Amino acid sequence: MNNSNKAWHCKSCLEDDYNRVGIKFSEDGIDIYFPLGYDIPLDTEVNLQRKAVIDLLFTLSLTKEIDSENDFTRKTGNATNFPIYSYLWILNDYINNGLYNVKEKRYIRSQTGKVNWKRTFSTVPIYSKQGAIYLDPYVEKDLVVDNIITEIHALCINHSIEQIGWLFGNIEKVNFKYNDKNKNYYLSILDEELRRSFSDKKKTLISNMIAIIKSKVNDNSFEKISNILTLNYNHAWEKMIDSVFGNDLIENYRPELTWNGLPEKVSTIHMSPDTVIKNKKNRELFIIDSKYYKYGVINNGKLPGAEDIDKQITYGDYCSNPNNFDKPLEYDINKIYNAFVVPYNKNDNRFNYRSDIVYLGYAESRARNTTDSFLHKKVALVLIDTKYVIDCYLKKEIKDADKLLDSIREGLLEN
Repeated sequence: MNNSNKAWHCKSCLEDDYNRVGIKFSEDGIDIYFPLGYDIPLDTEVNLQRKAVIDLLFTLSLTKEIDSENDFTRKTGNATNFPIYSYLWILNDYINNGLYNVKEKRYIRSQTGKVNWKRTFSTVPIYSKQGAIYLDPYVEKDLVVDNIITEIHALCINHSIEQIGWLFGNIEKVNFKYNDKNKNYYLSILDEELRRSFSDKKKTLISNMIAIIKSKVNDNSFEKISNILTLNYNHAWEKMIDSVFGNDLIENYRPELTWNGLPEKVSTIHMSPDTVIKNKKNRELFIIDSKYYKYGVINNGKLPGAEDIDKQITYGDYCSNPNNFDKPLEYDINKIYNAFVVPYNKNDNRFNYRSDIVYLGYAESRARNTTDSFLHKKVALVLIDTKYVIDCYLKKEIKDADKLLDSIREGLLEN
């Protein structure tokens, strides 16, 4: 299936039968399903839509790292070997730098040619009355990089255009003659080039070419993708929230559960929070559970359940006991905050909010309401704009944890 000239349409995942996120191909066109709460640009804003789809593709790679093969094949099409990142990187690089065809300085042992004394001095000479003699010096030899590398690059570019060229407008295929040899031959050439290359840029290029070649089903044809969809976008939501806001190792806050008295040895179980944020300035600890739920997007959407609330309080109980840790606590046990974060669209929501991050309310458990007054017994519910999270994650340099922490702190202390 050649997708390069197909019309494409942006939709909410709620328009998909299974609320899946990703891209669906058909003979009529391409449907792109965005995650809960994403503010999709208008059809008239083609460049903004194109950027939004590219951003979405990058976040889909987060779910691909976690989703099992069954998750992708059950209702999503055969996309397990679809190298999203590599297609995007190859095409962006091709648009900016053109086809790979550079000259590199190579060094060989020879008696003729311009001697490279730095490399030659690293070898063992023969000594005579006249001094040190280097019988086999290194000489510089300018060679055009093997034409096969350019051939493979052209093949990867053209295949990337077939798969996601529709995102880049009227991008044309490379007019280059190549033979589609078996992938093991290509991979052996690329692996050798990767091994002897010292340029980070070139290593990245070769690595992405390898990923595309590996996506071939057999020796003579590339895998023809149908759909790139996932039921498990919650994994991407969790990972992005942790990347944007988290600043401490989750492993440091994992309550251990053990079975005792059983006839056989049973593995130790650990509970793991999604995200932990430590505010050293105020000696605060924030424990975040990322919930990719519909509550912030539709009426009567799902909220975290009783087991979720109880689990968050358990994390708080664990972190408030200094005996559970080898080192003195770097936070005040009276300043441990719990929160759920769910997606919403700041430009279109029933709450009439317009902020990236909004405190909405909190949950508590009567069974856990003991005589103590620990803050962590209350679990805040916070709305976060989905596009804001994706933008922060992809830009990477943005770290705006204070906005989230202030929202949770102020919301819980007022109640």
